[in-house]
Amino acid sequence: MKTVKFNVKNNLPTQTTNHVLVFLKPVQPQSDYQYFAWQDLNPSQGYIIPFDFSIDISVAVGDINGGLGSPTSINPGQCFTAINPNGQTPKIDNIDINNVKPEQAGIVNGCNTPDTRIVLVWSNRGNRVITVGKGANDIINVGKIVTFELEPSLYFMAADPTITGPNFTLQDYSDTTEYKLNVGDSEVDVSWTRGTDSGKDEFIFTRKSAIQSVNILDYAHSVQNNLTDFNLTGISVKDWAGNTIFATAPRGKYSKNNGLEQVITEGANVLNSLQEGQRYLVYSNQLPAMGVIYNGQIPQNGYFDLWFVSQ
Repeated sequence: MKTVKFNVKNNLPTQTTNHVLVFLKPVQPQSDYQYFAWQDLNPSQGYIIPFDFSIDISVAVGDINGGLGSPTSINPGQCFTAINPNGQTPKIDNIDINNVKPEQAGIVNGCNTPDTRIVLVWSNRGNRVITVGKGANDIINVGKIVTFELEPSLYFMAADPTITGPNFTLQDYSDTTEYKLNVGDSEVDVSWTRGTDSGKDEFIFTRKSAIQSVNILDYAHSVQNNLTDFNLTGISVKDWAGNTIFATAPRGKYSKNNGLEQVITEGANVLNSLQEGQRYLVYSNQLPAMGVIYNGQIPQNGYFDLWFVSQ
């Protein structure tokens, strides 16, 4: 995905020793995982601290008794093997064995000289997210595959400054405020505030999108009729010239939310790979051709999104 910039501003009515902690969460998180604050921000009253979010995964391997290797970069869709040749400490052999889903990164425990239980530390953009394999019931034994995929959300919390290390549990996420990433997000302003000096910490998000909602071709009548969503049938996705068919779907839905227009297909059949950021035309039984841009998400379970662009 593309980089999204977050601007965190301290709008508290009084001074504080608290920091803003930002967490990421893996898909299917486990209670035995150890969680890090991915960002630890300390903006002065009235000041802004920015940070960037994108997917840039790395992983470090060690054994259960301590010691950790250097992080190895790994992309979604790749699966590497942890090895311990000649009884040495575990290290990552970064030859892709192609054994995970396209949205996942994975590590296989191949440390069998001798058999060794390993620990993994997963990071994003160089900052730690979780430790896997240290819990009493979280055992990465020989042959086990551990996968890592981030939820498309960031979790904000106000708390006292952290001690270095994985000091948080899955239960702590219940005290956070979630920001779910939207297709087209380019920048998000985050206001940290309280209703009163002793009130609850609040985070207010204002998103900025690189994709603007526009009316195209003969589609303006949907706006004139104040339609916000309706069902589509007989959908086909073609190139900008209207020649090559990239995907078909028996049904789908048009929706308009916060000024952005979207088509979500259902039961899609992808005939040719769609490219992130490329323009396509969507045809249906209900409407004339609509210009859209593909958001880069890999279609899952027959669903994928396309967002409107100007011609």
